[in-house]
Amino acid sequence: MKICKNCGRETDDSKVRCPHCGYLFEEDLDSVLSKMKNNLNTYRDEIASAQPSVQPVQPAQPAGQPVPQAEPVSSDASAQRPDQKERFELLAEVAQLKGELKALHSEVDRMQAVRTQQQQYAAQPVQAAQPVQAAPMQPVYYAAPYAPAAPGAYPAAPAAYPAAPQAAPAEEGKKEKPKKERSKNRIVISLFSLILLGLSIGMCFLAWVKGTYGFTGFDAVKHLFQHFVNKSSNEAFLGFLDNVVRAHAFAGNATISKICLNICYYVLMYGIPVYFLFLVLGFPLLFSVFGRVRCRGWHRFVAWMSFIVAAVVFGVLCWVGQWSALTIFFFVGAGANFVRGIFLVFYKSKGETNGGLQQ
Repeated sequence: MKICKNCGRETDDSKVRCPHCGYLFEEDLDSVLSKMKNNLNTYRDEIASAQPSVQPVQPAQPAGQPVPQAEPVSSDASAQRPDQKERFELLAEVAQLKGELKALHSEVDRMQAVRTQQQQYAAQPVQAAQPVQAAPMQPVYYAAPYAPAAPGAYPAAPAAYPAAPQAAPAEEGKKEKPKKERSKNRIVISLFSLILLGLSIGMCFLAWVKGTYGFTGFDAVKHLFQHFVNKSSNEAFLGFLDNVVRAHAFAGNATISKICLNICYYVLMYGIPVYFLFLVLGFPLLFSVFGRVRCRGWHRFVAWMSFIVAAVVFGVLCWVGQWSALTIFFFVGAGANFVRGIFLVFYKSKGETNGGLQQ
């Protein structure tokens, strides 16, 4: 089955034209032209071979002589009439073929014009190439049989198609969305929170517990690192665990006393490194001063977790009787985390703002 490009209907493969709209199928054009040429040559040979009969002209008879009567028409004369009829039929067929050939040439010219326009549209980079729809082919009317075709009976070649409307020129550039100024209150909050974070980290390198078995917060971090990597220990922090925590007498029987001892021992051994880790995880707060950072909730989390772990360590140190041995540096570091968390609580985010923290 063939599908007409003009009307979209289906027809048989043997059809050269669409029976609905008269559109000529382009893929059959070459075969049709060659067939037409062969038919024309055949008809031309047949016409040349046909010899029309010519009646002999009788000379004029002088006056007074009797006019000879016409002889009856023989069967040979009657046989000449079908030859003349066949001749007229051949002439009609030739005229019809000429008209069809002219229509085919018109169709070829139209298709060539459409292809030229499509190539011109495709060559233009800015303008969008629009497909040109072929106009419905008008039916071709042929002359009546037994008579040559009258001139002008066939439709003229279609006029050139008007140029397709050009696409609207693309915009030279999209309008950039104006950037809003950075929120000053967010920058101030970020700066103060960053200063408090640095203060908490700095207090970890100073003495937290004074006396014979004093240690710093960073000593606990080094002790845990050496315990897993070098299989050694930090003398200052290990001395506090062995001579202060293990020597403390907890209330209750031996089982409860042992449970309390293990709680205090491992909370100090792992809790202080976890506290230092939460402080380090707050370093991305530095980028909130220079641009847009969508992690306000993360900084709130690490700030409050640092304060909670510091409070737990403080409770354990008070439990083992080291309240009087705690230095001001420990309280300053823990208090800085609390204030930082308060700052981030009052920090509010707006929809479109550059700078500071955003959620």
